Amino acid sequence: MNTFYHFTAKHLLPDILQQGLTLGKFPLISETSISFIKPCQWLTVNDKFETQSWNTSNLIKYSRNDYRLTIEIPKANKIIKATDYIKLIPLEYRHIVMDWVGSDEWYLYLGKISPEWIKSYQERI
Repeated sequence: MNTFYHFTAKHLLPDILQQGLTLGKFPLISETSISFIKPCQWLTVNDKFETQSWNTSNLIKYSRNDYRLTIEIPKANKIIKATDYIKLIPLEYRHIVMDWVGSDEWYLYLGKISPEWIKSYQERI
């Protein structure tokens, strides 16, 4: 088993606990377009609420780290370190990982994460 964490907003938690992580995507943002690679669930090995540099209000106007989910992935074959994954995509899209502090702790699960893999969740205090 591999243990990872996923942070989420309060209003998204009930659906995630029922359906698992299913809506994640990797944004391909350039000067002229936005598209997505999916399914692609974002995970981290960093369990600290306060050091999630990606939790901004730039595009989304709510906190995305109200809750931390502890996830155990039974098969590592769909997991890839985010800094390795970006080597597979064009240079112009790599900033979504490289421009953020702590991105060396990020992982991508290229599929849907079953609710059974979510072992616990904790609210940010």
